[in-house]
Amino acid sequence: WDYIREILDLETERFHTTMKKGKRLVASTLESSKQKSLPLEALIEFWDTYGVPPAIVKELAAERDIEVDIPDNFSTLLATRHEQATPEEIATEAEAEPLDAQLPDTRKLYYESPAQTEFEAVVQWSAPGKVVLEQTLFYPEGGGQPSDEGAIHHGDATYRVRWVEKRGEIIVHHLMETGTELPVGELVQGLIDQDRRDALTHHHTATHLVLASARQVLGDHVWQSGAQKGTDMARVDISHFQRVTPEELSAIETRANELILQAIPVDRSFVERTEAERKYGFRLYQGGVPPGAQIRVVRIADVDVEACGGTHVTNTAHVGSIRMRRAERIADGIVRLEYSAGMAAVRLGQEERALLDEAAGALDVRPEQLPRSAQRFFREWKELGKQVDEITRRLGEAKQQDGEEVAPGVHLVADLGNANMGDLVTMARQAITNPGTVAVLASTMGGMVVACSNDIELDCRELLKVALDAAGGRGGGKPDFAQGGGEGDRMGEALEAARLALPGLIG
Repeated sequence: WDYIREILDLETERFHTTMKKGKRLVASTLESSKQKSLPLEALIEFWDTYGVPPAIVKELAAERDIEVDIPDNFSTLLATRHEQATPEEIATEAEAEPLDAQLPDTRKLYYESPAQTEFEAVVQWSAPGKVVLEQTLFYPEGGGQPSDEGAIHHGDATYRVRWVEKRGEIIVHHLMETGTELPVGELVQGLIDQDRRDALTHHHTATHLVLASARQVLGDHVWQSGAQKGTDMARVDISHFQRVTPEELSAIETRANELILQAIPVDRSFVERTEAERKYGFRLYQGGVPPGAQIRVVRIADVDVEACGGTHVTNTAHVGSIRMRRAERIADGIVRLEYSAGMAAVRLGQEERALLDEAAGALDVRPEQLPRSAQRFFREWKELGKQVDEITRRLGEAKQQDGEEVAPGVHLVADLGNANMGDLVTMARQAITNPGTVAVLASTMGGMVVACSNDIELDCRELLKVALDAAGGRGGGKPDFAQGGGEGDRMGEALEAARLALPGLIG
């Protein structure tokens, strides 16, 4: 009950806060709108970014005689906003024309012999760039898992398989050679890209492990809202009432890797739907409800069980490792977990280590010293900012106090502080942005800069020499900007010498 009360209190507070801010924003937007209807994109933006439900927006719009149409598939449109369609997904509708023949079901070798990479099959049907075989090892796109890729060999010719789709129980292979037709009845050889298959398989099983781990760490309310697997990373969207903290993300990663180390068998079998539902309940359908009287059930002991048609390892140990990338709240009550598994997790670790080494090298510290060093540099940066503000303030005071007119239209800006040479140069350049200005800036650290605006005839090198002679130093530079150094405790004398000599050196 405490857990439920926590969720209710949090959601109530969040709802009222969101509504208060969101209503103000919506009202302001509607007031300034000159349109008679609200665009769908604006409706999605109000909900996705500001948390204002479409029904509330519609009420506020009605008060201003603005029409709002809420489509029936609004939730789907919202979800797709966070997904980037692959070229295969974009091409699906265009390429999914009906087959021009009645074909038998394709034998699915990717279920029967998932460890194999090569096979032979007879061509059942072909059209330009497409082919159906009697049997195949090529896994078709589905369940958030991209299809296999590879090649089909016919005689001396090789055709690259770029995408595979499932139409009913028929598997259609799409070729890179879009104009190619293979002769029906001919025997061909197929070869799948094993590295790609392994990467996708690792990420698919990893998805089940991450989901189970999230449920253990965050609570039984966690439910899969969507998933997508890739060769370098995967993601799973889960229901959760608040953001996942870094500590919770680490706990999910730890638990998932513990399940890998336990080397739990992964059972994959076809089961009568009624029997599966009776035995495991409707948690089977985390990834959606598949059609058919028989469903393929993937079970990882008592850890996770789901109806799933994807490719999976036979033992959790084969996943290798899982590395969580990030957790992102993509919608109200929906959190996206991103992760890498297998060799992709190894590569991610190597990339992160390279970044740490690069950052440590830039700061000239060891990687384990980075947090403390970064904090120190940040504090120093803030302190330098304060010093710059102080220098700017003092420069302004110097312009007011010492900006005496030493010649017609020429004002002297003089200052003695404890700035380093870099700050003296910055101050001087800022000072001479004003016409009719000569800046003579010195530091108790021993530095001095002499500069003048470009409308004054003065050789700053000569003035610098006079000043530093009084401080036992020397310098050089250009006619309009010179710098040098002397004894720090005598820079006051140098500044006074410059002040006295300046009128006689102006052209």
